[in-house]
Amino acid sequence: MINEARYIQSYAKIIGVKEEAAISYAQKKGTLALINNASGLLTTKTQREKHKAFVDLYRMSSELHHENPVLSSPEAVTSFMQSVMEHIHDKEAMMAVFLDTKNRVIDYEEVSLGTINSSIVHPREIFRGAVINKANAIILCHNHPSGDLTPSGEDKTITLRLKEAGKLMGIEVLDHVIISGIEKDRYYSFKESGVLEETIRYGKKIQKETDKENKSALSVSSSIKETGTNYEVTDAPFEAFITNLGKYNEGELVGEWIAFPTDRESLQEVFKRIGIGSENELGTVYEEIFISDYDCRIGNLYNILGEYESLNELNYLASKIEELSESEKEHFEAAMEISDYTGSVKDLINLTENLDRYEVYPGIEDYDDLGRMYIDEYGILEVPDHLKNYFDYAAYGRDVAMDEGGSFTSYGYIRDNYDTFREFYHGNREDIPEEYLITGSIEEPEKSDTLTVLMVEPGKEAYVTEIKSDISSLQAQVGGLIESVYVFHDPVVLVCNDEGKINGMELNRALYDENGNLYDIIGGPFFIAGLSEDGFTSLSTELCNKYQERFKTPEIFANIGGEIVAIPVTASIQEKKENYLRAAELSQEQNYNMIDGQLNNIAPKKTHEKPSSVLARLKENEAMIQKNAAEKKQDISKIKKLIEPERS
Repeated sequence: MINEARYIQSYAKIIGVKEEAAISYAQKKGTLALINNASGLLTTKTQREKHKAFVDLYRMSSELHHENPVLSSPEAVTSFMQSVMEHIHDKEAMMAVFLDTKNRVIDYEEVSLGTINSSIVHPREIFRGAVINKANAIILCHNHPSGDLTPSGEDKTITLRLKEAGKLMGIEVLDHVIISGIEKDRYYSFKESGVLEETIRYGKKIQKETDKENKSALSVSSSIKETGTNYEVTDAPFEAFITNLGKYNEGELVGEWIAFPTDRESLQEVFKRIGIGSENELGTVYEEIFISDYDCRIGNLYNILGEYESLNELNYLASKIEELSESEKEHFEAAMEISDYTGSVKDLINLTENLDRYEVYPGIEDYDDLGRMYIDEYGILEVPDHLKNYFDYAAYGRDVAMDEGGSFTSYGYIRDNYDTFREFYHGNREDIPEEYLITGSIEEPEKSDTLTVLMVEPGKEAYVTEIKSDISSLQAQVGGLIESVYVFHDPVVLVCNDEGKINGMELNRALYDENGNLYDIIGGPFFIAGLSEDGFTSLSTELCNKYQERFKTPEIFANIGGEIVAIPVTASIQEKKENYLRAAELSQEQNYNMIDGQLNNIAPKKTHEKPSSVLARLKENEAMIQKNAAEKKQDISKIKKLIEPERS
C-alpha cells in the first residue's frame, strides 16, 4: 500500500490538475474515487485521456491492485500496519483500516497524530471514513513509540466508546491493535485481551438476561464468527434466528441462528436442537417456529423480512443473491433503494432477475457529478474549455435527474429505464426449484381444501366450523372483500369484511389494546384462522379453545358519558337478525345487474339513503337495549345500571 499523500501528489502531476483540488476531492469521496470515478475533477479532454491511461496503468500494477490484504488475525494487522506506519517514529498516531465483507482492506486513514505518548481521537472522524468507503467493518491501530504496549486508561475508554458507536451505525469494530515502535513483531490486541469480547456479532453465543420475555435482552451475532484469534467471515447474504414458538409463548426464548442459504439436513438439526418435535410437560408437541431476528448484509433486507416468512422462500432468495457477482450484488442493493418491487420476498427474488431494468452509475453522488458525466463524458452538450469554469453543471444535472426520475443512493446514481419487469416466480412452492427447498417432502403434499376456523357473528357465541379455503368462500363468510388483521401475538389472523362498518354491517366485537382500552370495533361477521408459511391454515385445538373463550360473549355498544363502551350480553337477548351474508351477496349482484348469476334487465332502483354512521348505529343499539330490557325482565336491572348515567 503506497503512501496516500504521495499518491495524490503524483496523481495530480500526471493528470494535470491542481494538487489542492485532488486532495479536496479525495477527502470528500475517498482516495479510490480518484481511480474509480473522477468526473467531478476532470474538466478537459486532455485530462480525461491522461486519466484513462493512468487507470490502465493502475490496473496493471501489482503494487496498487493486488496489495490490499485480507486481515484475518492480529498478526496480519500488525504486519500490515507496521509497513503503513513505518514513517511515524516519534509520535503516537491512530489509524483506521476500512474492510469489506471478506475483511479485505478497502482503504486506511490516519485519523489522529499526537505527541510521543498521546493522540486525540473522535469517533466521528473514524466513522466518517468508514461511511465514505462503505466499509463493513473497521480495525483500529495505533503505535506506542516507546515500545511499551501496555494500554492506557484512555486507550480502553476510546475503544469501548468506538465499539458502542459502531453498534449504532452497524459497522463492526473488529479489533484495536497497539503496535510497538521498536520491536516490529510485537503487538497488543484488545480482542485477545477480552476488551472487545462482549461486542455483539462476535461469536455465536446468546446471552440471556433475567427477563426472558424481552427479546431485546439477547446479545446476538452477525457476520463475524470467533475462532481463536482469527477473524473468520461468512459470506451468507443473511442469517435468521429460528425460534421455537411454543416455548416463546411459555415465556422462554429458545432458538438458534442459521445462515441462508442452507440445506435440509442443517435445518432439521437446528429444529432438533431448539426442541421442535419434542413435548412439554403437558404432552403438547412443539411444532411451530417463527423468526425473531435477522442479521442481514444485503441492502435494506432487515426492514423487509418478517417473522413468519417461508423458509423455502428465504432459502431461494439467499441462493439467488449468492449466485450474483460482487458487482451484481451492488447493483441489486442499489435497485432495492428505488424499485417498486421490494415489498416481499417474492418481489426480491424476481428483482434478482430484473437488474437490467435499473441503470447504476457508481461514483455519481450529486447533481454536479451527474451534469459533468453527461456533458464531459457522454458529450451531450459541447461546452468550450474556456467556459467550463462558468457552466452550472449542478443545475444541468438536476434537470437530467428530474427528467429521467433518477435518484442518488449510497451506490451512486440510479435510474429506472422502465423495461418490462419479468415475474418468473409467482410465490408458489412449486415455482421454487427442488434444490432450494429445505422444508417438507420433495413432492408437495396435497393441501386440504377446508379450514378449521373460529366463526364470530354479531349477537351469537363464537363457534368452531369448517369452511372452504378458496378466496370466494372466504369472502362469502364475511360478506364481501376480506381484510386480514394481525392483532394477536399467536400465529393467527382475524379475517373480516374490508368495509364492514362503512357498509353499515352490525357492530360485532371490540378489540382492546394491551392496557384493556377499546380501540376498534369489528363490523359484520369475522373468523379467526391459523397462519403458516404458506398462508391461512386451520386453527389448532389449543388456539380454537383460547379464542373461543376470548370471543364467546356477544357485545353491543353504547355511548355512555361520551365514551363508547362494549356491553356483554347473552345470545338470547339478541333479536334474530337478517342474513347479512345474503344481503351482502344480493347487494353485490345488484350492483352488476345480476341476481344469483343471472343478468337482471331491470335497472337498479336509485336511492339517496346513505349508510348509517357508527354514531347512528350506537343510538340504535341504545334503543334496542331499552326494548330488550322491557321484554326480558330478568335483564332490566343490569341494563338500567348501564344506561341510567347517560340519561341523567
